[in-house]
Amino acid sequence: MVLRDVQVKGTVWVGFATYMNGGRIRGYTEIGRFCSIGRDVTIGTAHHDLDHFSTSPWLARTVPGGSMRLAQQEPQRRVVIGHDCWIGDGVKIVSGVRVGTGAIIGAGAVVTKDVAPFSVVGGIPARLIRPRLPAETASRLLASEWWECDPHDLKSVSELSVEEFVEWSNDQSPAQAGTFPRTALPTDGGSQLHDR
Repeated sequence: MVLRDVQVKGTVWVGFATYMNGGRIRGYTEIGRFCSIGRDVTIGTAHHDLDHFSTSPWLARTVPGGSMRLAQQEPQRRVVIGHDCWIGDGVKIVSGVRVGTGAIIGAGAVVTKDVAPFSVVGGIPARLIRPRLPAETASRLLASEWWECDPHDLKSVSELSVEEFVEWSNDQSPAQAGTFPRTALPTDGGSQLHDR
């Protein structure tokens, strides 16, 4: 994982071969493997109660379980980004959002709702532009969980077409695919960064 000029606040999980070129990640965020994240991206923007007499967090109502808007309760995650996502420059992703594996988010988008796997979204607020791949192909790629394969094996088949790769990945047994070890990596400033 490579995080260039990225401000990390709190505990964050980032997957193998994922990179980010600058921006901010708020705590309790999980980012999958093989993601490409552009410049000046903010992941996990604050949530303010629009239905209360004040939007100030200082005056926020006490809500059972806290006031943080979550994408996932157990384990607790503010934002969850799947594997192999491409997030363009200047994207803002609000707390409570889940970005599906294989999704693409266009530059400058503000993501306020979940993004389906293998979809292309953009705009303010982000809306579906088109599916990235045909539904059957996307479904087969998701089922293959190719991101769990050994990186050397993946590199050796990187020249295959999408259809050839789907065939290859679906032929891999769990024993052949293996999994990457998940380790905690120390960071400064009291933040915790974990490799997934």
